[in-house]
Amino acid sequence: MVLFEPFRVMPHDVDAAGHMKISALMRYMEEIAYRHMNKNGPTAEALRAEGRAFVLSRIMLVDESALVHGDEFEVGTWAEPSAGAAFGRAFVVKVGGIEAARAKTVWTLYDFGEHKIVRVRDFPSDYNAEAPIDMELPRRVSLPASVAYDDFSHLCDKRVEYADVDENRHMNNTVYADMFCGCVPEISRDGRRAATVFINYSHECALGEVIAVDGIEVAGDAWYMRSRKADGALNAEARITYR
Repeated sequence: MVLFEPFRVMPHDVDAAGHMKISALMRYMEEIAYRHMNKNGPTAEALRAEGRAFVLSRIMLVDESALVHGDEFEVGTWAEPSAGAAFGRAFVVKVGGIEAARAKTVWTLYDFGEHKIVRVRDFPSDYNAEAPIDMELPRRVSLPASVAYDDFSHLCDKRVEYADVDENRHMNNTVYADMFCGCVPEISRDGRRAATVFINYSHECALGEVIAVDGIEVAGDAWYMRSRKADGALNAEARITYR
């Protein structure tokens, strides 16, 4: 089952250059995912009552929409065929009936009471899965052959604040998009906008934790970044291109 619903770009969705932020687009995608779950079951609320929640593991998002405040758009989603511990979900954004953005995601269903990951075979629903979206979703960020992690420079430190956390008591996955895009000077300073965003989430961060973000620009329009927790554990890694 594919579900589409309309939205409008709000003032708080745009950045200083007037472009809709990737984090805002992700929030609308996740909102339509919740609505899709409500129609197909089990709902996010039912899962939470069982001490379970879906946690985003990876996302590849391609955005050609150039949306600004006041623009109307539709967001569609469907569950993809899933296996192992990876629950797939696809998203499409349309403006005037024409596709303007798309995303492929993989989610993990975590049982907070049992402290373990729930496998697809042990879950009662496939949310009426449809065929997978035609786009690639890498398992990890692959560095160009000419680049090593030792070449990365320290870009910024991020403290996890009250506004960053959600009901899972960890930094919400959409905040990572702001964190990484904020470290790209062409986006945060020069008014460019993100074109593709790939984020691979590794270890969550709780309120009060400080994350160190390192990265490097490659080929003039792509940034490779990773964030680490205070103990050195990998928090997340990203590849962002801009236009």
